[in-house]
Order: sequence, then structure tokens, then C-alpha cells
Amino acid sequence: MNLLQYINSWDTDIVNWLSNSPNYRFPIVTCDKKIIVFMPEPFMGDPDNCSFVIVNLNPGAGVWHSCINQKAVTGTLINKVATLGYSKAIMDFPYLQDETTVRLTNWDDSPGKKWWKSKERWIKHIIKMYEPSYNTGDTIPHDLYPFAMEMFAWHTTKWPKSLNKQMKAGGAYGATIKDEVFAPLYEAIQKSKFKFAFCVGKPIGDIISSFGLFVKTNSLPIQPLPTKKRFYDVYSDGKGCHIVNTWAQGGNTYPSADFEKEEEMLFRKKQIIP
Repeated sequence: MNLLQYINSWDTDIVNWLSNSPNYRFPIVTCDKKIIVFMPEPFMGDPDNCSFVIVNLNPGAGVWHSCINQKAVTGTLINKVATLGYSKAIMDFPYLQDETTVRLTNWDDSPGKKWWKSKERWIKHIIKMYEPSYNTGDTIPHDLYPFAMEMFAWHTTKWPKSLNKQMKAGGAYGATIKDEVFAPLYEAIQKSKFKFAFCVGKPIGDIISSFGLFVKTNSLPIQPLPTKKRFYDVYSDGKGCHIVNTWAQGGNTYPSADFEKEEEMLFRKKQIIP
């Protein structure tokens, strides 16, 4: 499945879901059936005009803005999706904008908005590495927003760890992940301005690397700061595209400001920055 097919397929699936004719897709049977009352969010942003790609496991717990019961309520994200279609409604990456700009009710208090807001400093740091003239005190220009993809599009309050193995090549859902997630992800990386994807959490790196197109460039996990238990793996396709995977003890948190200089050194050493 190419990137356009991926976008169109999810647009169709979400229209069907909104019409109460859901296509639950592959691993839904392994999860709490209550999650189907919340709209799946497979991707966010514009893949044709993005700086880099962010890969997450899934969009977390479902909330008011994504609940099927709110689809007719003006000012909710799900109503915007029902009106415009999914890919058009989220093309401007609403989670990186305030509620006045996106015209969504109580948006700044939405858990999803708060989660992405906490990543804003790190995103600006990445942009600054590639665009030295960019002032991190400014808002992010729309053409430098990332494009975010979820390995599993459905909301869950807790990640079903059993899927980690099942999503790998050779696993129960491996063929589906390869065709419906990894293939469009690879194309999104190729189309991005910075030609790389970033993922937090070792399971994502393990899943992606199992398909073989990206090869790990480090023999052991890289620990930039000896006093801090954060590690990095860097993968390359050998053609100028990279995937950077990081993880830390105590949760899948994004790198703190302490790692900004270390990340830039790592990106330059691994030639992720040209």
C-alpha cells in the first residue's frame, strides 16, 4: 500500500465508522471493545508538506473530542472530521495549534493537545538542527510541522503489549503492518524535508527493524549521557533515509533539553543531518 492509498483507505474507513458500519481492522479483536466508541487517529498532519515523521504506538486514551456520541457537536474534532473528512480535518496538525486557531471547543484542555504541547520544545529543537535560522521562540511554520503516524490507530487506555510481537515480521499481524503501516511510513520518510523518522519506545524500533529495509548502524545502544539512562538506535536504508529510535527507563518519554546538544552530535555523526 502506498502513502496515497493509506490516506484514502483510512478516510474511507473512518467515514464507514462514523456511519456505524465500522471496519475494525486487524488487531481490534485483541483489545477492549469499548475503544470502538472513539474515532481512530491513524495519522496527523500533511505528508506532502512536512519536516520529518514521528511514529507512535497508538493515540492513547479516547476523549470527548473523539467520541462517536459527539460527531454532531460543533467544536469537536470528530465533528470537524465528519464535516471535512479525516485527512482534510487533521492536515493542519490541530494538536500543535491553539483552540482559537483551530476553532475547537476546550481544545487547549484536551489530553491529546496537552500531550503534543509537551513535545513542542523538542520538535522545535529538531527543526533548529536543520534550519539554523529558525527561532525556537517562534511558532512552528506550517511547512515544518512533522507528520505523525500511529502503529495502531485505535485509542487504548493501556498499550496491549501482546501486539509488540504480533506486529513484527512473521507475527500474526506482520504482513498487515508491513503493507498498511510500514510501506506508507517509508514513503512518508522519503517525502519529508529532513528524510528521517523519530520514534520513542524500543518496541517501535524492534517492529520497524524486523522488516529488514532499515539496518541498524550501531552495534550496541547509544547512551549519549552516561549518567542518564536514555538510549538510541539509528537505522538507515542506505539511501539517505533514517529512523531514530530512543527509549529511557521509567516510561516512553521524549528526550529532555539535556539531550539537545547530544542529539545534534549524534545526528551529524550518523549523517542524518546532511
